[in-house]
Amino acid sequence: MPTNMNRVCPECEQGKHGNCDGDAWDFQRDERSGCACAEHKHDPAESGEVSAAELEEYWRDLAAQVQTGLLPKLEGSAATISLVPKDGQSDVKFAVELGFSIMLNKPIIALATDGNDVPPGLARVADEVVVADLAADPEGAQKLLMEAVERVLNAREGQG
Repeated sequence: MPTNMNRVCPECEQGKHGNCDGDAWDFQRDERSGCACAEHKHDPAESGEVSAAELEEYWRDLAAQVQTGLLPKLEGSAATISLVPKDGQSDVKFAVELGFSIMLNKPIIALATDGNDVPPGLARVADEVVVADLAADPEGAQKLLMEAVERVLNAREGQG
């Protein structure tokens, strides 16, 4: 992401923070951005908010990562193994991976750690749900996963 110094409005640069309307120019990206001056509420780090330009940049970067990284990997894979987010937390990467796995008709293995509930909707779309304690028994978890992969791939071969 661009540094805050490249996104400070002319008013804030001159110390006239009261005149700032929250807009600045991002010289690295050559586009309009939110003012990131630390002296007032428009600083995303200080206010806990993210500017519209930073949010747009985040989604643009995520879309590019999906198109150039995730999607080719999914297309080249025989199945998807996804670690279920803890305690139902929102996870954009997980949701995008799950959605594309469904769209590409990939077998889906959802891996949940011990004590982590699998949402009913996820259990319905997953070909298999594996519950394992990755920290306490990594070898056992690996064995369970490999057995699940074999079952789902064999089941898909039997369908085709």
